[in-house]
Amino acid sequence: MNSIAAAWSMGASACVTVALIHLLIWLKDRKSYDRLLFALAALAVAAIAVGEGVTVPMRLAFDELDPQWRPKNGTPPFSHAWQQDSASKEFITDTVERWRKQLRD
Repeated sequence: MNSIAAAWSMGASACVTVALIHLLIWLKDRKSYDRLLFALAALAVAAIAVGEGVTVPMRLAFDELDPQWRPKNGTPPFSHAWQQDSASKEFITDTVERWRKQLRD
């Protein structure tokens, strides 16, 4: 973990800690809404810190698989099948009518 990711993690954990402290104080005294609002604000800052920390690039390295464990085929050629129109106009019209009438058969 690099220092930037560690800083974001520490900031988020500090915000959650402060939020939990103020939330517990608010649970003891339900009339002090300022504690509840401060706890919610601290949780919001923690959520922002987590969201910002997610975008920090991490370096991952995967082990190279032996040829016997690799997939036998590459990417399936879905794009070739999707370029051809396989449904007739009657089929599409019938499907739209069944959708409109909420029929299953």
